[in-house]
Amino acid sequence: MNAFRRLLRDWFIMNGNYDFIKTRVILVEKTGLFFGSVAISLLMTAFAKLISASGSSHILESVDPIIPLRIRQLLWLVSAIEVVVALALVTRMCDRWKLYLIVWLSVQFIGYRFMAYLRGGQSHCPCLGNVTDSLHISPGIAEGFLLALIAYMLLGSLIFLAALRTVRVPAVEVEASV
Repeated sequence: MNAFRRLLRDWFIMNGNYDFIKTRVILVEKTGLFFGSVAISLLMTAFAKLISASGSSHILESVDPIIPLRIRQLLWLVSAIEVVVALALVTRMCDRWKLYLIVWLSVQFIGYRFMAYLRGGQSHCPCLGNVTDSLHISPGIAEGFLLALIAYMLLGSLIFLAALRTVRVPAVEVEASV
């Protein structure tokens, strides 16, 4: 903790304003758990996409109907983005920017699925292709898991952003010494 934060904390304690400190500590603890769970989930799905991309299925060589790349290349690209976001979530980056990253990634996933729906594409994402076959998981269950994960990421990050917005350091009056 840097000296300025210690000074603020001590000032709040001396003046009996414990609510701000308690709320902030609880919020930091919860965001840490949220970031960790999202990072682990992103790493797992990135790993699954890389396994699928290394397969020999003929669908991997076809061009994606939404993004003009081969599905194999798209899986590599998306898994790389997921790994980068997951690594950013465990760094010392500002919590607000971590939450913005999660919102951005969630909106990208929702946008892709929405565009696939509008184009009349398949009902499930082929991004876990070979992995679901290897684990004997139906595509519907995998799709439900991915949609739940996207909802968790988006709603969780929006809730934490709203909470960070409401928990602010109260203005401290500073007397000018002449």
